[in-house]
Amino acid sequence: LQYWPFSSSDLYNWKVNHPPFSENPTGLKGLIESLMYSHQPTWDDCQQLLQTLKNSPRGTEERPRWDRSAGPDPGRDRRRISFDSSSGTAVQLRWALVAGLRGAARRPTNLAKVREVIQGPTEPPSVFLERLMEAYRRYSPFDPTSEGQRASVIMAYIGQSAPDIRRKLQRIEGLQDYTIRDVVREAEKVYHKRETEEEKLEREKKERREDEDKRDRRQERALTRILATVVDRGVGLYRQGT
Repeated sequence: LQYWPFSSSDLYNWKVNHPPFSENPTGLKGLIESLMYSHQPTWDDCQQLLQTLKNSPRGTEERPRWDRSAGPDPGRDRRRISFDSSSGTAVQLRWALVAGLRGAARRPTNLAKVREVIQGPTEPPSVFLERLMEAYRRYSPFDPTSEGQRASVIMAYIGQSAPDIRRKLQRIEGLQDYTIRDVVREAEKVYHKRETEEEKLEREKKERREDEDKRDRRQERALTRILATVVDRGVGLYRQGT
């Protein structure tokens, strides 16, 4: 692997194109981890990278947390650190930095955030699943793909689905044998059978016409009965007079 120093344009792009560490620690952690491989930075480079990211408008609030979690002991004599990117010390420092960021990226459990992920009225089931899984990764210590979390993820998916999909999924028999992908396939069946807005308007128009026809027929029958009654009475009176 070859050493590549960070350019000013690289640093700028990384600064403006990544969300704050508090919002998405995985994103910045993944970026920095990949840069450790691709650029083989010295410790000076690492310091420059961290300083750029945490001093950006989107990262200012992260400074205390980053300072506690990433890099060597602040009390250590930095003059003794080798800045040669290929030295053993530099390699150790790079991966100590990555380990620190991994630790800082661990969030406290906040399952309320997971419960806030609700399927939108027109959101495809697969897209909803992606958002739900990301919420589990971001706001809980659980791996949503593990077998131990299968039932919890399925229940959350069903309970937070759109109403028509939820009603269908709640009627599934043998749900304990389903994987989350099986559940998504069932949800997609409902999703793809939904009416388009044009189909819905046409159906409602047809139903209104049918209702009007039924009402007209009822009125005609009622009028016929009234006329028959009037005629019968008239005939009776005529007979009485003769």
